[in-house]
Amino acid sequence: MPHLTATAAIEALTAPPAGRPLRILLVTDNYTPNRDGVTTSVVSLAQGLTALGQEVAVLAPRARGTYGTPGTRTFLAPAIRAVGDYHLSWATPRSVRALAEEFGADLVHVHTLGPLGLAAAAGSRRSGTACVLTWHTDLLAYCRDYPAINLAIPLSHILWSFPGELPRAWRSTRRSVAAALRRRGQTEANRATLAEALAYFDHVIAPSHKAAGTLPCERADQRVHFVPSAEISAPAPPEPAAAEVLARVGRRPVVVFVGRLSGEKNFETLLRSTARDVLRRCPDALLLAIGDGPLRQRFEALAADLGVADSVMFTGAVPNAAVRQILPRCTLLAQPSLTETQGLVLAEAASAGVPAVVLDRALDGLVEHGVTGYVADGVADFGSLIAALVLAPELRDRLGARAREATVGYTSERFAARVLEIYRQAEVSGGSLSVR
Repeated sequence: MPHLTATAAIEALTAPPAGRPLRILLVTDNYTPNRDGVTTSVVSLAQGLTALGQEVAVLAPRARGTYGTPGTRTFLAPAIRAVGDYHLSWATPRSVRALAEEFGADLVHVHTLGPLGLAAAAGSRRSGTACVLTWHTDLLAYCRDYPAINLAIPLSHILWSFPGELPRAWRSTRRSVAAALRRRGQTEANRATLAEALAYFDHVIAPSHKAAGTLPCERADQRVHFVPSAEISAPAPPEPAAAEVLARVGRRPVVVFVGRLSGEKNFETLLRSTARDVLRRCPDALLLAIGDGPLRQRFEALAADLGVADSVMFTGAVPNAAVRQILPRCTLLAQPSLTETQGLVLAEAASAGVPAVVLDRALDGLVEHGVTGYVADGVADFGSLIAALVLAPELRDRLGARAREATVGYTSERFAARVLEIYRQAEVSGGSLSVR
C-alpha cells in the first residue's frame, strides 16, 4: 500500500476521486469492519457527500479487515486493539494535521471523541481549519460498561491539549483519576472534561433529540444542530451471509436484534423477555441475534440455562449489506438498549417495512408508539408487546407499512445535503478557536 510522505504511519486504501468542489475529512475511531451506528453514519454520509459532488476522505484506526467506502479515499492510522473489535489510535495532532493538509481538507468532521477524534480536533485548531463534531455516543452512559473510558477521556484530553490549556486539562485529569480511584463522582468529573473537549467545536451535530440532551456543553455560543443520520442508501449485490442466515431461519416468526453483544446493549433483558413472555405465547418464534461481542458466550450459555437455546440463533458479525437483506424477512425488530442516541438499525428496519419494539422511552419519536411500532413502559411491557405483535400479523403489517412511509425519501444524499449546510456555516466561523 502507498504511504503518505507527511505521515508515514498512515496508509491510503483507495485512490482519490478528482474534481470535487469541497474537500472533507471525516475522522472516526469506529469504522469497518465494525457494524455500529457510527460506522453506518460515516459510510452513509461519505456516500451522500460524494453523490453531491464533494471530495471525501475517511481517517480511521487501522484494523484487520478494514475496507473503504466506495468513491472515497480511506486513510488508516496506527492503532492497537482495545475492547472487542475496537481499536485505539496513537496518531498525533501533528500527523493528522499533516494528513489533512496533504489531502487539502477544507473542513474536518469528527465523529468520535476517542484518541483519533481528539487528535483531529486539536490539529484542526492549530491550523485554523473548520472542524465539526457529531455527538453520536453518550460517552457518560458507556462508562459503566467500559470502565476504561473513565481514564481514557481525561488522559486523551490532556495529551492533545495546547500548552496554555495544560493547567486546566491537568486539573480535569486529576479530578477524573481521583474519582475513578474513589469509585464515585466519575460521571460529573467526566462531564466536566468532556465539556472542555466539546468546546473545541463551534458546530455540533446531534442525530436525535435524546443525543442533544446528553451533550455536556458549556459554550453559550456553540451551535447545536439536529440532523438524524440516514441509513446507507446505496444498493448492494446479494450477500452469501444473508442467504445462509435466511436458510437457517426457515419460515419461523423472527424477532431480530442487531447490535453488539455487550453490556450497554442490554441484550440480556431481551433474552430473558423472550424466554418469559414471547416463547410461552409463541413457541415457534425465533430470536435472531445479529452481531458479535465480548458477551456472546455468556449469552449463549444463558439461553441454554433458560431452556431456549433452540429458539435463539446467534449469527456473529455479518456485513451491513447482509443485514439489510435479512431484515425484510423478519417479523419485528426488538431494541432493548437504553444507551442508543439514535439507533440507525431502527431506520433500516423501518425502510424494510419491519416495525420495532423499543425499551427506551427516550426513543419515542424515532419509533412512534402505535403508529410505526411500540415504545414499552418497562421490562414486563417490553416482552408482552413483542409477543402481541408476533401474534397480530395484520397490525404488524400496518405498523410496518407506516414505518416504511416515514423513511421514504430520507436518503444518504438528503442527509449529506443537510450536513453540507452546516459545513458552509462552519467554514465562515472556522478558525475562531485556532491556536497557532
